[in-house]
Amino acid sequence: MRERAVTGKVATIGVDVGGTSISGGLVRDGGEVLATVETPTHVSGLGTALKTLLAVIHDVYSQARAQGWTVDGIGVGLPGPVDVDKGMMSAASPQSHVPEFHGVPVAEQIQALTELPTVIDNDVNALALGERAFGLGRGAASLAVLAIGTEVGGAFVAGDVLVRGAHGFGGELGHVPVNFDGQFSTRPSGVRTTVEASVPSCPPKIPHGGSDSQRSPSQVTIVSTRKRLTRIIPTP
Repeated sequence: MRERAVTGKVATIGVDVGGTSISGGLVRDGGEVLATVETPTHVSGLGTALKTLLAVIHDVYSQARAQGWTVDGIGVGLPGPVDVDKGMMSAASPQSHVPEFHGVPVAEQIQALTELPTVIDNDVNALALGERAFGLGRGAASLAVLAIGTEVGGAFVAGDVLVRGAHGFGGELGHVPVNFDGQFSTRPSGVRTTVEASVPSCPPKIPHGGSDSQRSPSQVTIVSTRKRLTRIIPTP
């Protein structure tokens, strides 16, 4: 796939993998989005999410070359705890809506296809770092993100440090028990009623909590519904 000419126009490919859809974008280092692609995760049938991911990357890469952009690397966010060093889902990760990624060296496969440096991380970790660098979390001393989509995810940033926790579970708010007297979850976590089990599959839109200028300069919680930011909650 490589065959790329080095130009002064450099951009990065970013891809968000969800249980419902996979979105890819071509992004400049300042955060400007130059091109986007989105397709259903299992457009080719169950068990085909990896094939769809590679197709989205190929599509964005083709657009980059057509527009004269040099791609310097690829970043992918996967839904669940990720072993960043191995470039794949964590071995301790519970099954998700995309079980075909478990045990698969995703970064290695992408690098083999594109010959480009590739980083794999949890999808909400990537969202939090993006907001910390370019969005609603700029200037905040600490940042928490709750993302409500096909599943419930979360992430914490303290200063400039992403809090990963043991086995990458640091921000997995969806698996936090909220009712110790409730029924055991049907999810593979096996614990009693969790945040994720308590949220409808199609959550209502959360009212917007204010403009960028109203956020706290020290601590911020960002709520995202289906990866669209909908509320900013200043934390004293």
